[in-house]
Amino acid sequence: MPDFSNIRPKHLTYKSCNTAKLLHRPSSKAIIDLSNALKRIKGDIFIIRPIPLNNKPYRLILVDRKTRFKIIRLLKSKNKVIIKVKVAIKEINNTFKQYPIYLYYNKSKEISRFRPYLHKKGIVFSKSSPYAHNQNGLAKRTI
Repeated sequence: MPDFSNIRPKHLTYKSCNTAKLLHRPSSKAIIDLSNALKRIKGDIFIIRPIPLNNKPYRLILVDRKTRFKIIRLLKSKNKVIIKVKVAIKEINNTFKQYPIYLYYNKSKEISRFRPYLHKKGIVFSKSSPYAHNQNGLAKRTI
């Protein structure tokens, strides 16, 4: 039996989870109702292992829940998350002439200071997943 005593949590990376976030393909079907497009944005940050040559090991990914439109930013440190999310929200507003209504984010530690800006823009912030659980314990989409 192999000895796993030398393995520490820092050695473990979630490669399958990170790959799934990047490789999830949008549907080939046309979106008929575009009224909810770019309204619910899901954000997450993860580490790229091994560290790339550009020395930016963190990746911020913002995904629209309806269209699966992705905005990906490379970061040198987690401290830059707020700046990059602000820039992404401004880009969405400049391009599509609307702000997102909801922003879901897994790790609220990096983005907790960002709430006044979101409130000023009329964006509802939630640090939970955009899924609601029904009585049977099955996940149900709220979109």
